[in-house]
Amino acid sequence: MKRVVCDRRHIRRRGTWRSLDGTNGLPGPVLCFHQDQDGYLWMGTWGCGVALYDGNTITTLGIEEGLTGDRVWAIAEDGLGRKWLGTTVGLSCWDGNGFLPIDVEEGLQDIDVDDLLLGPDGQLWVAHATGLAVYDDHDRRLQPVALPGLESHALVSLANDGEGGLWIGCTKGVAHWRNNQIEQWLEVDGDAMDEVEAVLVDSQSRVWFGTGDGLVLLDADHWRRYRRADGLSHDVVRSLIEDRDGRIWVATLGGVSCFDGDEFITYDIDDGLVNRQITDVFEDAAGDLWFGSFGGVSQYSQSFTTITAEDGLAGNDMRAILRDVAGHMWYGTLSGLTQFDGEALISYDEGDGLPDSRVFAILQDSQHRLWVGTQAGLGLREGNRFRAITTADGLLNDRVYCLFEDADGALWLGTEAGLTRRDPDSGAYRHWTTDDGLAGDDINAIRQDDAGRLWIASETGLTCIDGDTFTLYTEADGDLPSDHVHGLAIGRDGVVWAGTTGGLWRWHDGDSRVYTQADGLASGQILRLMTDAMGYIWLATWGGVSRFDGEVFQTLTAEDGLANHIVMAIYSEPDGTIWFGTTAGLTVFQQPQPTPPPVAVQAVVADRRYEDLTAGVMVPASAGLTAIEFNSVNYRTRPGSMVYRYRLQGIDENWRSTNERRVEYEDLPPRLYTFQVIAVDRDLNYSMPAELTLTVTPDTRDEKIDALEQRVQERTQTLQEQNRELEEALAELRQTQNQMIVQEKMAALGNLVAGIAHELNTPLGTVKSAADVSARGLARIRDVLGAGKSIDEVRQGQTLDRVLKALGDNSQATTEAIERLSRIVGSLKTFTHLDRAEYERVDVHEGLDSALTLMEPRFGARVKVVRDYGELPPLNCYPQELNQVYMSLLLNACQAFEGDSGQIRISTRAEEGFVSIEFGDDGRGIPADRLANIFEPSFASKEGRVAMGMGLSLSYNIVRKHAGTLEIDSEPGRGTTVTIRLPTTGLQRRGPPPTRGATVRTRDAAGES
Repeated sequence: MKRVVCDRRHIRRRGTWRSLDGTNGLPGPVLCFHQDQDGYLWMGTWGCGVALYDGNTITTLGIEEGLTGDRVWAIAEDGLGRKWLGTTVGLSCWDGNGFLPIDVEEGLQDIDVDDLLLGPDGQLWVAHATGLAVYDDHDRRLQPVALPGLESHALVSLANDGEGGLWIGCTKGVAHWRNNQIEQWLEVDGDAMDEVEAVLVDSQSRVWFGTGDGLVLLDADHWRRYRRADGLSHDVVRSLIEDRDGRIWVATLGGVSCFDGDEFITYDIDDGLVNRQITDVFEDAAGDLWFGSFGGVSQYSQSFTTITAEDGLAGNDMRAILRDVAGHMWYGTLSGLTQFDGEALISYDEGDGLPDSRVFAILQDSQHRLWVGTQAGLGLREGNRFRAITTADGLLNDRVYCLFEDADGALWLGTEAGLTRRDPDSGAYRHWTTDDGLAGDDINAIRQDDAGRLWIASETGLTCIDGDTFTLYTEADGDLPSDHVHGLAIGRDGVVWAGTTGGLWRWHDGDSRVYTQADGLASGQILRLMTDAMGYIWLATWGGVSRFDGEVFQTLTAEDGLANHIVMAIYSEPDGTIWFGTTAGLTVFQQPQPTPPPVAVQAVVADRRYEDLTAGVMVPASAGLTAIEFNSVNYRTRPGSMVYRYRLQGIDENWRSTNERRVEYEDLPPRLYTFQVIAVDRDLNYSMPAELTLTVTPDTRDEKIDALEQRVQERTQTLQEQNRELEEALAELRQTQNQMIVQEKMAALGNLVAGIAHELNTPLGTVKSAADVSARGLARIRDVLGAGKSIDEVRQGQTLDRVLKALGDNSQATTEAIERLSRIVGSLKTFTHLDRAEYERVDVHEGLDSALTLMEPRFGARVKVVRDYGELPPLNCYPQELNQVYMSLLLNACQAFEGDSGQIRISTRAEEGFVSIEFGDDGRGIPADRLANIFEPSFASKEGRVAMGMGLSLSYNIVRKHAGTLEIDSEPGRGTTVTIRLPTTGLQRRGPPPTRGATVRTRDAAGES
C-alpha cells in the first residue's frame, strides 16, 4: 500500500488553457477587455486599435475606421449598446455602424484616457492624464469634473463604491470622491503608495488597490499590503477582478495570482500563460478568465482538472471509477487500484492482496462490500487488504471485465469466458456461456432495465435475458450496427442504449435506431456509456466524450481539457461532477453553471445582401437562392463545434441541425416565412431562438414573363416544325451529295484505271513478246540439237550463239518489264494503303511518289515533274484519304495544260508544328470570278483548269478533317499554286468541316492582290 498526500495547491492550478496571438489574427498586444451584450469580446490593443473576437474570427477596427487613436486602454458599454473606447489621443464611441463624433469642451479634445467607468445612473466617467471628465446623454457632451483638494490630477483607474461615489486611482495614491468631497491617501502604514493602476470593490465591500509596490487591501479601516514575499507573483499590479466564486485575481508583471481568502495561487508560463507580463484580467459571461499581455491572450477555464500518476495515482491508464458510501473515490488502472480519502491517494497492488494490478471494474454492493475485477480474479476488500477469488473458488474465468449488482442483490461478473452470477445468500456461483444461449462469451458490460431484464454486452452481440428467455441482437440480424458491444446504459423510460464499434444503438419496446458520426458522434468506436442525473447519455469514444440529450451530440476532447481523448471510464456524481478515466490520467469535470449562448441572425443573401434585419426582409422570388447567415458567440465551444438547430416554418417540417453558420433555400414560393435558429454550445446549453421574418414577394414582371413564355413556346413550336422540314431537306441533300461523291469517285477511278491500264500495256506487251521469243529460241535449239551433229560441229556453227544471245537480250527485257510492273503495283498499293491501318504515322513523300507514279501515264512526255522535297517528320493521318487529295490536285494540274506541255513542281517544307505541301503548275490559271465558288460541290469548268466536279470539294473536306488548311493562289496565264498545311501533332478536331470556304487568293492581270 502506497500513500501520497495530495498537493491540492498544485492541482488547483490546473485547467484548460487556450491562446490567441498573431497566428489567430490578433493584431497586437492586448491592454484591456470587454464583453458586449451580444457576447463579442472586445480587446483594446497597443498600436492596432480594437479587436473583436466571436470565438471563430478576429475583426480589427482602427484609425482608418474612425478610431481616435490606435492604443486603447479602456472599453465600456452603455445602456444603448454603444461602445466607448479610451485611447491615448481621445475618446471614441462605436454605435454598431461606425464611430460617432463626440462633442467635447475645450481642453478635452485629445486627452490621454486611462480608464472608463459606467456609473449607476448611466453616466460615463473618464479618467485621463489631466483629471476627470463625464459624458452625460442629457447634455450629449464630454465635460470636465472639478476635484478640489486632489493633490494628483493624473488619474489612472476608477471604481464605483456602491454608494454613489467613486474610488479614484492616481499616479500618487488613491482618493475617494463622494458628494463633491475628496478624501485622499498617499501612503499605507508609513509607506508611500505608488501609482494605483487598478481599483476593485469586492462583494464584501472591501477595496483592493493594485499599485507599483504590491496589492493593497482596505477592509473597513484596516489597511494591508501584499507583496511577492506574501505569495504575490510580482509587486507591480496592473489589473484586478473578483470572479463569481469570490476569488480575487491579480494581474502583475510576473504572472497571475489568485487569492482565495487564505493564500495566493500563482500562474506562470509553465501553467499556460503566453507571457508573464500581464496587462489585464477579465472574466467572461461563462466564467472563463482572459489574460492580456504583450505576447498575446490566454484563456483559462477551471472546469477541467487532471490528476496523473505524478500526483499519486497507481497508473494513468484508467479503467474504473467509483465513490463509496464513505465518500472516498476509487480509481482502477492497469497498474493498480487507488483510493482517495480526501487527503491522500492510497494505491493497492498484489502485495495488498489484489489478484492482479490490472484492474478492470470496481463495485460496492448494497451490503457496502467493495469488489474489484482484475486480470487474474475477483478481489474482495477486507479491512485494508483484499481477498482474492479465482476459478479455484468457483469462478468461470479469472479475467473479470465488469461487475453488476441486480435488484435482488446478486452479483454478476462478466468474464472472458462467459457470465457468472453470485447468489447473495449462499455465495454460490452459476455460469452461462454461448452453449446456454448467450450471444458471446467475452462479456464487456451488464445492465438491468426497469422491467427486470438483464442486458449482456459481448464481443459477438447483445443478449437480453428475461427469466429463462434469451433474446439475441446481432449485426447479421440487422439489429446492431456492429457485433462488438462495449457499453450499456439504461436511460429514462426504460430506453436501452448500447455502444458498439459501429455507432450508438437505441432500443425501446421493440423499436430500435442507430446513431453514427453522421448524426454528430465524435467517433463510431464507442467504448463506454453512462447516463447522468439530467438523463443525458455520455459516450466514451476513440475521439473524445460525446454527450447526447436525444437531439444533439456535443463532444469533449483533449482540447477542452481531457487528459486524453480516449476515455475508458465515466462516473457521474449527484452534484453534476463527471469523472473521466482516460489512457493518460484522470480528469474531473466540474460542469459550469448553465449559460445560454447568444445567437443572432446576421444577414440574408438573395438578390443582394441584407444586413438591416430589424423590420424583417423582403426578397423577390426571382432571386432563386436565398441564404440566411447567423452566428453564436461562445468561447468554451471549439470553433466549428457549435450546433445550430433551425427551421423555416412552412418549409422545414422539423428542426434541422448544422455546424455551419449559413443555410440555403432554393426557389422559395412567394409568401411570409418565419425563420428560427437556436445555438447549442459545448455543454448542451440552448439559446433562446433568434427569429427573422422573411417575405418572398412575387416578381412584378411575372405576367409579362408568362406572356413572353407563351410567345416563346409558340415560336419554339414553329421553329421545331421548320427545323423538321430543314432536316428532311438536308437528308435529301446529303443523299444527293453522297451519290455525286460516289459518281465523282467512280469517274476519278475510271481515269486512274485507264491510265494504269495504258501504263501496264507496255510492260505486258514486252513480257508477251519476250515469251514468244523465248519459245521460238527454245524450238530452234531443239532443232539444232536434234540434227544429229556432234558437239564440236554444233559449237563450230553460229546458230546456237545467235539463239543464246537473243535469249539473253530477251531475258533482260523481261526483267525490266517485270520491274516496271512491280513499281506500278507497289505505287498502287502505297496509294490505296490496302495492307495498312486506316489511321497511322506515315512518310508524306512516299504518298506523293506513289501518286506521281500512278499519274505518269497521264503526264507522258509533255508534263515535267520537279520534286523539291525538304526534311519532314512522320505525319499522323489517314494516308488513303490524303493520297486521294494528291491525285486530285495532280490531275487538276495536268488538265490545266490542255494538251500543251508544262511543268508541275511539288515542294515540301517543315514549319513550326506543321507540314507544308505545295503543288504548283504553269498552266492557264483560274479567273477570279470562278475562284469564289471553286470549293462548292459539283463545280466544274471544261474550258478552264477545273474539271473534277466534286474533286476539290472532297480535297478541302479531307484537309479540314486533318485540322489543316488548303489555300489556292492563282493568276490567269501564269498558273496556279495549291498549298496544304497539316499539323504534325495529329488530329486536333474531328467531325464535319466548317461551312465557310478555304483561303483563296487571286491576282488580276497586273499581278496585284
